[in-house]
Amino acid sequence: TITSYYDAIIKLCHEYDPSMSQKMIISWLENGIKDSLKIPSKRQMKALSDSARTTQAFLKIAKDEQELQEENAPERETTAP
Repeated sequence: TITSYYDAIIKLCHEYDPSMSQKMIISWLENGIKDSLKIPSKRQMKALSDSARTTQAFLKIAKDEQELQEENAPERETTAP
């Protein structure tokens, strides 16, 4: 899930450099996210003011985008035998 990915990247970034900037962490988050979420998430992050571009904002945007994609995915049709 996007939440487990987010948690893992945040943990790794803090282990690597406890003083790593939000901007750098967001860059790692954006670059490692699955391709179907990458462009929509980056686009929404760029629309935010610099001060609003936080890791928490990234998580919310990515989760919302993932939910939208799941809602719009074609339903698998099941047929009874």
